[in-house]
Amino acid sequence: MKKFVSACLMAGLLTCAAGAARVGTINNNYPGDTEAQAQMLYDLGLFKGTDKGFALEKSMTRAEASVMLIRLLGAEKTALAGNWKHPFTDVPQWADKYVGWLYQNGLTKGVSATLYGSQRNVTCDQYCIFLTRAHLDADSYRGTAFVDNDEVRQTDEEGFIRGDAVSLSARLLSTNYAKNGDEGDRSVAEKLIDNGVFTAEQFKNAAWDVLPRDYGNDYQYDDKWNLIASPFVCQIADVTVAQCPIDGVQPVSGTDRYAQSDMDQSDLTLYRMDSKTMKLTQVLSPAAERKLRGISRQCRRNRLSAGARPENGNVFAVLSARRYGQNRTDPDRSTAAGSTYRLSERTRLHHLHGRDDRL
Repeated sequence: MKKFVSACLMAGLLTCAAGAARVGTINNNYPGDTEAQAQMLYDLGLFKGTDKGFALEKSMTRAEASVMLIRLLGAEKTALAGNWKHPFTDVPQWADKYVGWLYQNGLTKGVSATLYGSQRNVTCDQYCIFLTRAHLDADSYRGTAFVDNDEVRQTDEEGFIRGDAVSLSARLLSTNYAKNGDEGDRSVAEKLIDNGVFTAEQFKNAAWDVLPRDYGNDYQYDDKWNLIASPFVCQIADVTVAQCPIDGVQPVSGTDRYAQSDMDQSDLTLYRMDSKTMKLTQVLSPAAERKLRGISRQCRRNRLSAGARPENGNVFAVLSARRYGQNRTDPDRSTAAGSTYRLSERTRLHHLHGRDDRL
């Protein structure tokens, strides 16, 4: 049993700006624009362009839509390898197996008992019905979370084009898959990974700057609801694409840092995290950081640079390369450039004075 608690607004790790260039009416407000979404689908083997590129501004026939839908579902090889019967008399040879597979799997019923409507332009309403049947046991998208009725109406009024189909197809990846009574609580992207259409790593690489990323703790429980793990993870469309190597790490509110939540405040070990690999780099504890801030003012009045050794938390001050040499009347000032002083020796710092070198 799992429960994901998002921390996507913390630490500045989530890329959530809307795409800059939308092609069509459908607007996902994803980090990647329509072209980027098309490229993502292409990289995953779920979409192909034309001899003129992706042709996102073009309309699409129902026959062309059948091919796009089957590729989106990762079923093209299966469709082409089989013999699928259908009752339609208007399907061109190149689309016959695609339409037959859709019919045999209950994804299309045609425009009449004997016509598929191959040469008619597909509408947004029809394409959304196709996608709804692909992930739900339903014939209508109305009342579902996948698409809004007004969104469909407006898109058909302005003209449904390939760019709109790409946007809806990209949206489907994040939608919960619940067809044929499936209760696995998986997104369509997770379903495609489980079916071997692409791997989680391939999905991460294709979707990284295109779909929203969500960071948070993935709380995992045993059968008695005892917490057994709480890894901090990055998810895209509910697919875990990266995981923090230390269990129980959480963002520290108001900072870009992370700490293990079960440690006392005085014992906190702080980290910075790489947003893509989730690799951790240890940084100062709060106590050491306060020491460093305290000494900085003194360092500004002297020829010192302040810093820290993250591996042991020691804060130190280092003399600049231009520091004067031995002072005959003060042995404590007989120091070579680059000498290191621990903060516990604060009195020594008061003896080190000279030209103002700002940190």
